[in-house]
Amino acid sequence: MLGGQVAARLDYWHGVLVPVVMHPATGRRIFLVRNDIDDRTGVQEWLHPVNGDVLDTDVEVALPSPALGVERWTWVDWPQDAYLPSGADVLAAIGDCAGLAVAGV
Repeated sequence: MLGGQVAARLDYWHGVLVPVVMHPATGRRIFLVRNDIDDRTGVQEWLHPVNGDVLDTDVEVALPSPALGVERWTWVDWPQDAYLPSGADVLAAIGDCAGLAVAGV
């Protein structure tokens, strides 16, 4: 649910899509973003209540692939191209959709 809300908010604000992967058993969502978050301190703790996280371009991650067979992570929103949305914009959208204050993140 949160992934769809954030995607809709970013589309409304900026006309952009955000790639999102989700763990089917836990519902944890990972938003793939551009590396422009000024202060990563506290971001994971801030996102813990909404069961989410952001990964920027400085992090290596094994993305879901249909060729792997059994999926541990699945795509919620596939990337359309190489573009990644602003991490700061995604955090603002998550805060707005989840009712979290962005200050201090």
